[in-house]
Amino acid sequence: MWPGSEVDLGQGLNPSAVDKFNQTEVLSKKMHRVLDWLDQPLDSRPELILSYVPNIDSVGHQYGIGSSELVTQLKYVDSFLEDLYLGLHERNLTELVNVVVVSDHGMSVTSNNRLIYLDDLIDVKMIEHFDGSPLFGLRPYSQHKVKDVWKKLKKSYKKHAMKDKFGIYLKEDILKSQFGGSDGPYNSRVAPIWIIPKIGYTVTTVDATDKQQQEGKIAFSPLGLHGYDNQEVLMRSLFLATGPYFEKQLGDKYKLKPFENTEVYNIICDSMGVTPVSTNATSLPSYIKQENLLPGDWKDEFSYPNVDFYVDILNETATVDTLWGEVDDDEDDDSDSDEEATPTTLSTVVTGLRTQTSSAPTSTSDSDSDDESDSDDDKDDFHKSDDDDDDDDDDNEDDDDDDEGAHKFSWSSFNDKIKGKVDEYANELEDLYDDVAEEIGDAYDGAKESFKDATGISC
Repeated sequence: MWPGSEVDLGQGLNPSAVDKFNQTEVLSKKMHRVLDWLDQPLDSRPELILSYVPNIDSVGHQYGIGSSELVTQLKYVDSFLEDLYLGLHERNLTELVNVVVVSDHGMSVTSNNRLIYLDDLIDVKMIEHFDGSPLFGLRPYSQHKVKDVWKKLKKSYKKHAMKDKFGIYLKEDILKSQFGGSDGPYNSRVAPIWIIPKIGYTVTTVDATDKQQQEGKIAFSPLGLHGYDNQEVLMRSLFLATGPYFEKQLGDKYKLKPFENTEVYNIICDSMGVTPVSTNATSLPSYIKQENLLPGDWKDEFSYPNVDFYVDILNETATVDTLWGEVDDDEDDDSDSDEEATPTTLSTVVTGLRTQTSSAPTSTSDSDSDDESDSDDDKDDFHKSDDDDDDDDDDNEDDDDDDEGAHKFSWSSFNDKIKGKVDEYANELEDLYDDVAEEIGDAYDGAKESFKDATGISC
């Protein structure tokens, strides 16, 4: 169900069933395929089912991380998860099946004002191939020695106006820290020279941006990008889970301290009673244990989004915070936003049941209404001087909600929340009905007067 899942691994390593990846496949088809597998007889029913949902990543790249298109896809994926969970409920499997939702990366926003042109560092005709983005690998033509090219780059780097926004490295100096490896059979896959930008900054060429302009693109594309240092706040990923394994390990607690994605493999293995092979995970047999619960006084050392440029943040209420989190009333009173909070839908309630999360407690960031974003500047020419980047807004205020740590799940509290929402919507409908009835009455009275004026007849 994801790119490459249909590859023949041989040696008895292939999965028992595979759906070939289809970028445009509707999520309902994925959901029905998963449930069809669960409907198979016990002797042929899969014990591990993996599904990939590409929507959020694709739209994040194309439209950016604060776009209305992304909000639409988030709701679409949320609906998919609701349908999947309801399918488990209809089959009486919610107490037997573990469900894990995980992402492999976050996403940052790009900008015309944060472009680093390779042309300003070296003659691009010396480079045969560029590897990757945003980390930018260089493979010089064979007639140019790697060390000579690197020296030219370093010389230009010292004079570059944005030298504090990127670094230039030889492969051997960063092989372990950036690529997690050392000399081996796949060493050649790593380019000999790398330009590594800070998060939000992008390495490109004049030729590449000229082609984008010819295609009618005003802003640099993609609008969203990942692949930066995984320690950056915007690169953080998601882990949500529910099911008997997690309840057994954690009881009625649901929040865990943040952990690396390399722990996920061991978590899945332990949930299935399978002994994992040796990996670079640090927690055995699994990170899901009492000692890794999030302390009530835990505070993130970084504020969100922790960057030196404006980020359009989706101020949406998170499922886990809606169900169990505590909101500071004073914080709501101080908000400058005129927008009402998006109400929690039933789907976010259903998919949030007994959820364990490794993510930091959700916090919202409200920027001053007078703050200016990069959006207007991004309409300027691609080749505008990067010196103006200092004008980027870095005045985002981060309102960290005080989190009380682990909370017990209460059905009575859950029902109260549902009842409260139902009552809220009922009141809204009643008010709407009254408004419509009043407008109809006024229109009817006006029509009667007009008819009388025209005919002299009273209705």
